[in-house]
Order: sequence, then structure tokens, then C-alpha cells
Amino acid sequence: MKILDPSGKRAYDKEMEEEANWLGPALLVSDEAAMHIAALGLTIAKASDMYGASEPLVQMRLNVTGAYRRLANRRRYA
Repeated sequence: MKILDPSGKRAYDKEMEEEANWLGPALLVSDEAAMHIAALGLTIAKASDMYGASEPLVQMRLNVTGAYRRLANRRRYA
């Protein structure tokens, strides 16, 4: 895919943009990292500092991965 369209404007591929919007945060705070944050009981601020990601991104990844819920389930069935 070309970066610019024939008129010189930025070419936009919605599917690629959506994938990038998912991939970037997942690379910054992986599923494993989210579980680590939850297991240690880190604050969002501390996790943000540790992973070099914004607090909203860390919170979003904790929510998307279900880290706290998954940790609670592991502990309940352990």
C-alpha cells in the first residue's frame, strides 16, 4: 500500500489502522504483563512507570485482558 494517494493526501486503510490501534497497546503491555501487574497488585501509576505506557493505556489493557478477573479465578480454583 502506498503512503500517499494520487492527489498527495495520506492514504488511509481503516483495517490497517484498527489493527495498529490494537497492536501498539498489546506490544506495550502484553497479556503476560497485565497478569503480572494484577498479580503484584501494582497501582496503575506504578505499572505505567514500569512499562513506559500511559495510565489510560495500562488501564485499558488490564480491562481488555481481564487480568484481575482471570487472577481471581485462578486463586479461587487453586
